[in-house]
Amino acid sequence: MSSDSESKNVSEAQGNTIEQVRDLLFGAEARAQRDEISNLRKQMERSLQKLETTLGERIDALADQVRSEVRGLKEALAQETGERTEAIDASNEQITLTKTSLAELADATTTEAQAQRAALAAAKAELSATLDAARADLDARKTDRSALAGLLKTMASQLEAAPAAGGKAAAPARTDSKR
Repeated sequence: MSSDSESKNVSEAQGNTIEQVRDLLFGAEARAQRDEISNLRKQMERSLQKLETTLGERIDALADQVRSEVRGLKEALAQETGERTEAIDASNEQITLTKTSLAELADATTTEAQAQRAALAAAKAELSATLDAARADLDARKTDRSALAGLLKTMASQLEAAPAAGGKAAAPARTDSKR
């Protein structure tokens, strides 16, 4: 077992020696690369931190701008809604007034039409009464046909019987008949 231990020790010593040789040959360059990598990492972390800060500020500014615009749009929408509501209310009021005016006009027209119908009915009744009275008067004044025929026969017979004295005929006798 001792030979195994010795070979391990020798191998470790050789590995250490190789490390030392490497460190001597490439150590300064490796440290420089490690330092440069470390500096690059630090610079990258600072840039990343700066980028995060800048992006956060820009996002906050955009959020503020969006909030402001949304607030402005809400106010404009509320104002537009109010104006339209007022316009609708005014239109509804005008419609109500127009309906009321039309109802009053319809009532007045109906009343006027009824008055005109009543006046026409009264005029018709008056004209019918006047016509009936005129007809009755004409009937009362109208001579009976047979009485008129008798009168004309009498006149004709008197004219025939009358002597022609100087071409003048005697005046016919009057009878009391209704005209």
